[in-house]
Amino acid sequence: MIICIVIEDVLSQARWDAIVERVHAYTPLLVVAKHGRLYSGTDNLDGLRSLVQKIRAHAALAPDRTSALLCALYGTCGRLDAYASAEEVPTSVLLNIPELDLHEQDAERLSLFGMRTIGDLSALQERHLRVQFGSAGSRLHTFLTSQSSALPLYVPPPDIISRIRFDDAQREPGVLVETLHYCVSQTVQELAPQLCWRIEVAVLDKADELCAQRGRVLRNGVTTVDAILVHARALLRELLHPTRLWWGIRVRLASLTPPQAAQTQLFVERKTAQDVSNGMLPRYAQVMKRVEILNPWSIVPEHYARLVRYSQDPQGNV
Repeated sequence: MIICIVIEDVLSQARWDAIVERVHAYTPLLVVAKHGRLYSGTDNLDGLRSLVQKIRAHAALAPDRTSALLCALYGTCGRLDAYASAEEVPTSVLLNIPELDLHEQDAERLSLFGMRTIGDLSALQERHLRVQFGSAGSRLHTFLTSQSSALPLYVPPPDIISRIRFDDAQREPGVLVETLHYCVSQTVQELAPQLCWRIEVAVLDKADELCAQRGRVLRNGVTTVDAILVHARALLRELLHPTRLWWGIRVRLASLTPPQAAQTQLFVERKTAQDVSNGMLPRYAQVMKRVEILNPWSIVPEHYARLVRYSQDPQGNV
């Protein structure tokens, strides 16, 4: 059985990474199909059911990936239900799958031909769909008849972690803030020139395990010590408690992306005669003159052009 989780709301990449990471905490079998859609194993159904309810996602448990996706789109938001197949799912659900490129008139045409459910549609051959819908019909047949392979082990994206262990348990904010600054400095050395979009600060217990953790998804990517410390200190304040003992502190930077590309100027832009004149005008306006064309069709020099002094109008032209 395979679980499909679909989030239709537009999420930032950092928020989507955080959701994928939480799903991976419940099962090692995971495939991220695209932004907002993933398939996972069933190792911890209770944890996945709670996560689906919390993030208000569409989810379904089915024998294969195609059935799980169709049932998830047809199911209730925030619930994880099990289905034996997708035969009873209405064909209108196909409009919510962008890669099929189907429109409302296509769903109406299927309904007019009596194809109201996925079970009815699966009985058609590729040539039937291709005659009615062209290349979109071929994609639809391939989607419905595709055989999904077993879910592989998920390999999480790289992150940067720095942790410090204390010889004795600490609870004084001054010591913790100083240690936090040192951990952030270490992570920034590995971060450059990448951008960080998620920051986590965690408390380590005596067994070097996480006993409390706070995280934050950033609106903009950061790469400097000062920018990261602003968020790390806020997370540290949330974790401080009079009865909490800190045997260590861990700082984690996740959702790393390369720096944004900038357009490089390949050729040096040369100044024109007008640019040079505008630069000299404030100092030599009394002696500078320009040629004013009077009549471009005249052959008499006096009627063709004359020399006039430079002057600047309110629009900035000279």
